[in-house]
Order: sequence, then C-alpha cells, then structure tokens
Amino acid sequence: MTAETHNSAPMIYPAMAAIMAEIPAIGKDKKNQQQGFNYRGIDDVYNALNGIMAKHGVFICPEVLDQSREERATKSGGVMGFVTLRIKYVFYAKDGSSVSCVVCGEGMDSGDKATSKAMSIAQKYAFFQVFTIPTKEAAESDPDKDAHQLAPKPKNQNGRASSGQAADNDRTATGQITDAQRRNLYAVISETAPHIKGDREVFLQVLSMVFTREISSTNDLTSGEASTLISDPSLIKQFAPTEAEYKTILANRSALIAECESLCLDRKLPLDDLLIETFPGVKKADLTTRQWEKFRSTLLI
Repeated sequence: MTAETHNSAPMIYPAMAAIMAEIPAIGKDKKNQQQGFNYRGIDDVYNALNGIMAKHGVFICPEVLDQSREERATKSGGVMGFVTLRIKYVFYAKDGSSVSCVVCGEGMDSGDKATSKAMSIAQKYAFFQVFTIPTKEAAESDPDKDAHQLAPKPKNQNGRASSGQAADNDRTATGQITDAQRRNLYAVISETAPHIKGDREVFLQVLSMVFTREISSTNDLTSGEASTLISDPSLIKQFAPTEAEYKTILANRSALIAECESLCLDRKLPLDDLLIETFPGVKKADLTTRQWEKFRSTLLI
C-alpha cells in the first residue's frame, strides 16, 4: 500500500484508523450452493463500510491497471469467459491526501458479467486486507490453532534428499508436475468427482477442457497448472461430467465396443490380434473411445 502526502499532516491516516476501529465483524453468512462453501458477499462489505467511510470523509476510486480475458469450453458445450484484473484502489480523505493498494480479482461467467465479478472480488479483498476486517467465526476455525510435528524429509546415506524428493525438486525447477502434485491431484479427483476416479480417459478430457488444450497425460501439466487444480478443486467439479452424464458416457463406450466385437465376429476376424496390430503396446482395457472409433472405422472400410 502506498501513500500520497502533503505539506500539512495528512488526514487520511487518522481517518483510515478510525474506520478500522468502527468496522464490525462480517461473518460468512452466504453460501455457494454449487460448491458448498460459505462466504462474505460484496454487498455485506458495502453495507458495513458505506456509512462509516462517509462519516470519516473517505471515498475510494478504482483504476484498472491490467486486464486479461480468455474463453474456455464447458462440459455442456458452452463457453465460459475468464477475466483477470489488476486494480489500483485509492482511498482519499477530505484534504486530498490518500493511500492506495493494488489487488487482483478473477471472475468467470457464461454471459457478460465476468468483468464485473472480477471487479467485485478485487474490491472486496481490497477492503478486507486494508482494514483487516474480522469475521464472526470461532477461534476453532483458525488454521493456526493446531501445531503439527512433521517428519524430516527422507535423506539417503550421504545426507542428501532422497532420489524421489530430488526428482520432485528438479521437476518443480523446470516447471513440470511433480509426483507429489500428481498424488494430490488424484486425491482431489476422488473428493470432487469420485464417479470418474479411475477413468483415465474422462479425467484427461476434463483436464483438456480446463486448460483448453489437448492433454494426453498428466505429464503434460505444468507444476503451476497442477497447483491451480489442487488449490481450486471447483475447476474440476465445473468441467467433470455429472454422475448421470458419466453413465451415458459409459453406455456409449460399451455400445461402441460391442459394435466392434460384433463386426469382427461377423467377418470372422480375430479381435484381440487386430487390436494389438492396430494399437501396439496398448492393453485392450486401456483403449480410449477415440481409439475404438478409429478401430471401428478400419473395420467398416
């Protein structure tokens, strides 16, 4: 946070302190029904701050410094807009003195609200961080209330990090996903979309939709992308098929395999041998829907 000062004692500092002293706790009384978490809405913050800021003669002006936007396909075939803003907020007092802060905000929407959502998020957290607005949660919710004794990282006989840890360090340095991140990612899948756990094909399709590019293996992910998914499981939940949709995927896949088996039987062709010849090194159980479709095409020629 930066400040602009004048020759006389600036009024902004005592005004900001007075506002901070009067702000009540704002609880997480709203609930995100889709993802199941509680949050403090921007309206709650406005209602708590408006009168207090007016009382002490402080107003705020935003300035968008940077903006980025990208569009991603959703699992339903639509388009979701993702907007990231970097915004400078300047708090002015009656004498023109000011303090400022720069925060980032992200928003996504299938219509034209992604930018406004990003601005609301940015302003909300600017208020939270500048005024350190308290919540109503009990102390038990504080993540620092527990102390955990961690075992030291495994080392080899030379006192160096084990080969697995060293490999993870190397991957992190080069931007590649680490083994630890891969395990955490699978754990996230088990929590957010347990019905697709173990279905490598669908899992990779979800990753491809999240990052809007073809991902044929978790090795295609960067360490940063893995961290994003681990820290924000809602991205996976957003693009993963529902249980009903997944049942349809399985039914269509089974019908496709049955059709290929029937075609081979009608033509007296050795199915397993042809699969090995067409997809060497790939087990029958690991064939993707796309590979089965390609195989069916060869049978229909």
